[in-house]
Amino acid sequence: MLRDELEGQKNISNFYDKNNEDYMNDENEKNEENKSPTLFDN
Repeated sequence: MLRDELEGQKNISNFYDKNNEDYMNDENEKNEENKSPTLFDN
């Protein structure tokens, strides 16, 4: 792999790490709204 490609991969994963928390919060809010007995508790 080229060094530039590796840097790009690292930047992408950093971007997703930063946004993952926001994404999970959104998902949790959706699950709270749609709570049903069939959903597994985390």
